[in-house]
Amino acid sequence: SKPESQMLGQTEFDLRDLLHRFGAEALAAALEERRKKGAFIKPIVVSATEEDYLNKGIRKRTIVSLLGEIDVLRTYYHPRRGGHGLCPRDAVLGIEDDSLSPAARRLAVDAGLSESFATAVDHLRDRSGIRLSES
Repeated sequence: SKPESQMLGQTEFDLRDLLHRFGAEALAAALEERRKKGAFIKPIVVSATEEDYLNKGIRKRTIVSLLGEIDVLRTYYHPRRGGHGLCPRDAVLGIEDDSLSPAARRLAVDAGLSESFATAVDHLRDRSGIRLSES
């Protein structure tokens, strides 16, 4: 049997993880509701017109937030003349360059500046519940 202090500490981490899961579900639902209401209208693409892109439907992307992994749905556009497609909502949400929410990225960068990446990954997981891969 564990000492009570260890049981309390583990219970706190278990509860934090549970709250993160509920929070992540609520965050994903709120983002989806905003998407459905048109809150993330496609921004103007420099040197392109709407006729230059085809709407290819909704694409799911999994990102890491402060509350855990969430799925974000975004409209995917592909150029009519070939090339790379884009999801303008990624830029609006600040997730175009990686799979971290802006808040999770801030914590990861702060941790990475003060310690090795492997140590930062461990500390982020232990302290905040954020799970990053080392690749």
